[in-house]
Amino acid sequence: MNRASQTQIPARWRALARVAWAGYAALILLVFLIALPVRYEQQLQDPYSLIPSLDLLGFTIEFFAVYGTTLDILMAVGFFSIATLTYWRKAADWMVLLVSLTLLSFPIAILPVSTALAEVNPAWNYLVLFLRGLGFLFLGLTLYLFPNGRVVPPAARWVIILWIVYPLLWPFFPGIIPPAAFTDISTSGDGFRLVLIVLLYGSGIIFQVYRYIRVSTQGERQQTKWVVYGMGMSTVIFIVLTFSLVLTPALQGRGPAFTVFLLIAIPLTLLGFLLLPLTIAIAISRERLWDIDVLIRRTIVYGVLTALLVLIYFGTVTLLQNLLSAVSGQQSPVVIVISTLLIAALFNPLRRRIQDLIDRRFYRSKYDAEAALTSFSHSTRDEVDLENLSHALLRVVEETVKPESVSVWLKERAE
Repeated sequence: MNRASQTQIPARWRALARVAWAGYAALILLVFLIALPVRYEQQLQDPYSLIPSLDLLGFTIEFFAVYGTTLDILMAVGFFSIATLTYWRKAADWMVLLVSLTLLSFPIAILPVSTALAEVNPAWNYLVLFLRGLGFLFLGLTLYLFPNGRVVPPAARWVIILWIVYPLLWPFFPGIIPPAAFTDISTSGDGFRLVLIVLLYGSGIIFQVYRYIRVSTQGERQQTKWVVYGMGMSTVIFIVLTFSLVLTPALQGRGPAFTVFLLIAIPLTLLGFLLLPLTIAIAISRERLWDIDVLIRRTIVYGVLTALLVLIYFGTVTLLQNLLSAVSGQQSPVVIVISTLLIAALFNPLRRRIQDLIDRRFYRSKYDAEAALTSFSHSTRDEVDLENLSHALLRVVEETVKPESVSVWLKERAE
């Protein structure tokens, strides 16, 4: 039985599934549209005391409110568009339906728009909590069931139960509700819920990797690569930004540093969240899935390269400034220029070394294929014997492509 047959919705239930999807989408959209102006007005009231630091930076609270509202609208449009296109493409597949419901939930579950509505009008609180909890549950089910709908390994059932119980506890223990904004994180000072969310989300990645290694078919492995890539990148962005805020004393207050951090961190976080639905949508489409290998490879290469260049840059600046201060007793902007030129000179050599190292370690078959092609081009450059060229060609095709059989047919030239 293939994956498609395992996750097909029975014909008699498809109409009901479409009605349920449309009703849920309409409810989410209605709540979002009602909450959006409430969130805008809330930001104009400056509930987080950002006006002094915004004034120092040359901004106004109106700019910040428009900035945040625009990002919320763009994110909601992105999630709704991907959810609709995904479901429209394969409406008869319940796994696709689950993914689409998850994406529809994101504007309520992860954006601060809905929480603003609940704070201003407590009558909306239980509906908002219900929709956020339902979205959280949909996300958990997607992480553990994608792509073939099976719970793998069986122990994952216990974690799924935790995903179900966790939102049910929110009305009784508000302190464990996932934060909907960076300002919520900084005001709470409670790292427990952050650790809990990271563990739940990270366990989904672990089980996806297990599924990839132990039970997935070749096509499902390509799908899993996309999903794990999206989850991994969004998790890394969330962890880096969140724990930078929690662990950096300069960002604990409401000064200019915190405001600048918000202006940068908010779009980066939303972009990280958007990576998950994008990669899931690509995985569902099943088109050009081989490109994920190139994307993962380049992400590793340029991620390591960026980290090394940052360390070299700041290390060089610190070292040269200390040496200059010891010699002349003052610092000079020339150090910045020298460090920048050094980084520019090291970029390509370091990139090549890192790429070669990663290819040797993680993409050995690709590295061996490139080495075989290079050797073939060198060995046949001056070769004129047709038989030797044929043998060399057969050898390099076997080493790089690894076909079941290979042969060479040479057309005889007419006299």
